[in-house]
Amino acid sequence: MPVINIGGITDAIGGAMDELTAVKTKAEDAIETGKNVIRAGLETIPKVLPQMLPAAAAALATLNYRGSQGSFLDIDYPITLAAKFMQISPEDNEHLGRPLMQPKRLEQLAGFTLCKNPQIVINGSIEEEEAIQTILASGFYIE
Repeated sequence: MPVINIGGITDAIGGAMDELTAVKTKAEDAIETGKNVIRAGLETIPKVLPQMLPAAAAALATLNYRGSQGSFLDIDYPITLAAKFMQISPEDNEHLGRPLMQPKRLEQLAGFTLCKNPQIVINGSIEEEEAIQTILASGFYIE
């Protein structure tokens, strides 16, 4: 019959139990530390929250509108900016031209002409002068 050393097995089991007990103690300590952190956080919220709410309210823009009938309307929306961008058409000076931005005589120009604030003096009626100014302001072709 073989001889079994029971004392060595007992010692090994006892050592493993000691290790498991140490791990259990460290786990319990970690859980207790976590509870303390959560407790401290929860205790801090009532102290900090009254100071945070005005700052949060200031971050949200509000609009107070008073109607013509004396009513009040409060609008509490986060303000957003919507921007629309348009593609600028490329320059085509040959066909579209470009602003001259200089006073000129009509005899010095060619092609489509549009005059801003045209000023003319003619020997004619006021209606004729206004008709000519309307044509100059709306654009015409000089050939």
